[in-house]
Amino acid sequence: MQDQTPDTPAPAGRRGAGRPANDPGPQGWDGAALNLILSDYGWSHGNLAAAVGLTTSVVGTWCGFPGAANSRPPSRSQVRMVCVALDAPRAAVGSVAAAQDFLATLEGN
Repeated sequence: MQDQTPDTPAPAGRRGAGRPANDPGPQGWDGAALNLILSDYGWSHGNLAAAVGLTTSVVGTWCGFPGAANSRPPSRSQVRMVCVALDAPRAAVGSVAAAQDFLATLEGN
């Protein structure tokens, strides 16, 4: 195994040492979409945090992604937990337009 010191750049295509990037999956993640769904449900970040067994601050970092400072998307397993808790399809949290489509189908029922 090769020792990487701070002076040694990471090989191309690798991030190097440290925490790995969260990968929400190929459908992406949009915090504004999650906020829209939560608002429609009448839920707060705390309600979702309790439903998925995480802290409110973690959920808050998801809700600001991609534009807010110190925000990050959830991992794929966390995305699945969110979708189960909200009884929403995976695509609904990928974009605001998809969230609006999902919410429109709920109103139609």
